Amino acid sequence: MNIKIIALFSILCFSSLNAALSVANENNPALNCSYQKDYVDHQKTPESPGVLTAKWISDASPNGEFRKTLFILYKNGDTATIEHTYCLMYNFKISYLAKDEQEKTLEHFSTVIDQLTQPAHFNVAFVPPIKLIIQQALSKTFNKHKSQSVDLPYSKAESSKNENVEYMVSYTPLADTASSYSYIVVFYVGVGGIP
Repeated sequence: MNIKIIALFSILCFSSLNAALSVANENNPALNCSYQKDYVDHQKTPESPGVLTAKWISDASPNGEFRKTLFILYKNGDTATIEHTYCLMYNFKISYLAKDEQEKTLEHFSTVIDQLTQPAHFNVAFVPPIKLIIQQALSKTFNKHKSQSVDLPYSKAESSKNENVEYMVSYTPLADTASSYSYIVVFYVGVGGIP
């Protein structure tokens, strides 16, 4: 295992832990928040043969929202963070960093994002599944050497409580940077706010 990856993972976990100890109090969420931490039924930490280690951290975001983040380090060197923040809106964000050890494709990362979204049981139904939505949105213009960000269609995501839902996906290649990763994909869902 690459020592740089382990160090990066440790830094992410410990910096979030320090923020949690100094700022957040999980038992006392902000009273004026529309979305509280129980809005999403968090599932267990994923137990997959491909996962090396995973860790949940609870803290506060820079603007004081309650935040719960899952850090995942895969055996192949890929990493993912799944972040849930709660207050005036519920925000769900997956950041997936792929190592350059193997060729990874639109099919690969759309499958990973779909798998990482499923354990987060929030009140939004995606039809078709996230994997197909991402592939349909990116397939015509996707180039693994170019950055791309796409707001995904509102008609494909519906809240059971008629809440406003916005979501997007972005892809950024990292081959020309000093990073040991080949790309980062970010998938974001926001629930609530002004329609």
